[in-house]
Amino acid sequence: MADSTTLALKRILPTLNRSSIPHVIIGGLASGVLGRPRVTLDIDILVGGGSTGLLRLASLIEKKGGERVKSFLEMNPMLRGTMIQIQLGPILVDIMRSRDLHDRVTLRRRRKVKAFGTRIFLPKAEDLILLKMKVGRDRDLSDCIGIFEAQKESLDLKYLWRWAFRLRLLDEYHYVVGAK
Repeated sequence: MADSTTLALKRILPTLNRSSIPHVIIGGLASGVLGRPRVTLDIDILVGGGSTGLLRLASLIEKKGGERVKSFLEMNPMLRGTMIQIQLGPILVDIMRSRDLHDRVTLRRRRKVKAFGTRIFLPKAEDLILLKMKVGRDRDLSDCIGIFEAQKESLDLKYLWRWAFRLRLLDEYHYVVGAK
């Protein structure tokens, strides 16, 4: 992880950890903990509590010196009400509210783990794989393979398959599970 990402994360983690807003760190940071480490220049957070949770968490990060990126929603109007981007020094913090049943289940199944010198909420490995499958970019599928390989012995494959089926992600599932 880039030093500036580490510093930004350490700046907001105490606030996130004290917050009653359900959240999990996802994206490249979570992939690095549960799978293969890789460089990332943003912090992705999935938040519960609907639009209220989204706005409350954004406000907490703004109080830590973050500044809302207003042009983000101008360039991505379909994400209005579902995502807020905050600039925290050189790092972008992308906050996304849960949008489907799987996102809500991910937040319920989250677990607190030791990472980055503190304790943070991360999704279970199966849920992070599914979240990344939903996005489906090459980088995300590569992260899925890294997580699958690192967590293979402890994964609940029935859970993973059921959700992949339900979310219509069976092609992605077979790609990740079949990759060597």
